[in-house]
Amino acid sequence: MVSVRKWTKTKNALFFWLSNRLVQVDFKDKTQIILSGERHIVYYKNKKGDRSQHHLETALEADYPEMVKRLKYTKDVLAEVRRLNHKNGELKSTVAFKVTLEPHPKLSHQGKNYKFAGMIC
Repeated sequence: MVSVRKWTKTKNALFFWLSNRLVQVDFKDKTQIILSGERHIVYYKNKKGDRSQHHLETALEADYPEMVKRLKYTKDVLAEVRRLNHKNGELKSTVAFKVTLEPHPKLSHQGKNYKFAGMIC
């Protein structure tokens, strides 16, 4: 049975770290992102309920602007949670999400170029 190991609420979404090593993000507008680090897959459900899946390393290059926007938000929140957990000595390997930021010529976000690569530990 899958259980919630950790959760947090932000202004725009609820984040769930699940016992099956997935991170689920439910946004207020009924969209959803699920990150699978083991499979390196991003699952996305749009406002209409249509679902799609994308490879984690290329998801920000996808032609789905709404998904890309939410994925960037997700990345930022996960990086902040990881930073705070590490600072407080509370980092647990079962719920950590490693995020690396690398320059990428095709992607631009607020004047910065990002490549999203990560895995759930």
